[in-house]
Amino acid sequence: MMHPDPNTIYPIEGVTRTCYLKNIIASPQIIVGDYTYYDDPVDIYNFERNVLYLFEFMGDKLIIGKFCQIATGVRFIMNGGNHAMDGVSVYPFKVMGKSWATAPVNATSKGDTVRKCIPIVVIRLPYDTLTQLYDVHKCYSSRCY
Repeated sequence: MMHPDPNTIYPIEGVTRTCYLKNIIASPQIIVGDYTYYDDPVDIYNFERNVLYLFEFMGDKLIIGKFCQIATGVRFIMNGGNHAMDGVSVYPFKVMGKSWATAPVNATSKGDTVRKCIPIVVIRLPYDTLTQLYDVHKCYSSRCY
């Protein structure tokens, strides 16, 4: 029996509300592992609209591991949502550009947002098959909800 192809958009034949997420991502700042799926009854391309404040100038990335499940409406708040709290204002003058382009940005980046996932295996597979499907070295922390 063949494994599902992680390079297809729709993993379930005839169902267009569920997709393998890596195949629809346009942003180079979002990295998604094989077999991670997203469900949206309106439009699967809504996913990137739910990654908030992901600006190139912040230099951060959203990294989602293999075998994650992401439900409709899940939102990721990235570093661009942080505002400096130690100045006379929390307004992001530098971000707005023009004559404010040289203003300091004291907001700190907390680094990339990484979501690693572990699949729950409910069928019995030979160990070799399991290690081919699931990269143990990259997906070792808690399960995604």
